[in-house]
Amino acid sequence: MNIEELNYLEKCEKVIEDDFFNAYLDKKNKAALCVCKQSYIPAEDFINSFNQIADILEKTRLESFIFDKRALRAFHQPTMEWYFVEWKNRIYNYGVNKHYKILPPQDWFADCVEAGKASILKNNPSFEFEKFNIKYCDSIIDAIE
Repeated sequence: MNIEELNYLEKCEKVIEDDFFNAYLDKKNKAALCVCKQSYIPAEDFINSFNQIADILEKTRLESFIFDKRALRAFHQPTMEWYFVEWKNRIYNYGVNKHYKILPPQDWFADCVEAGKASILKNNPSFEFEKFNIKYCDSIIDAIE
């Protein structure tokens, strides 16, 4: 993370800080941000943290969610399926309809994400990825702008 991103996050309201994530609210830009802190997040911890984030989003009615995954080196596919199929639909109902992803720089990670999306569609043929307006960015600042 660069200095510009760190300065930006200092201006946001930190709403979750645990071993795996920091989550922030930027009410001015109507965005919530989640920054991974570890290379792998156990399923139970991921689901618990993201349920907390959803509870916050239900009350704040923001429009965008930025997920900074740059610290990750692996992910648990069934948890990612839960994240897409259940969690994204939940927060969509709260008005969050723009998603920005910041992936690790390794090309293979993006390939794993695409393979994971194919698996989600195979298991959930009616799932609509396009409904969530997902964009990939290089930094938090790119996502905000």
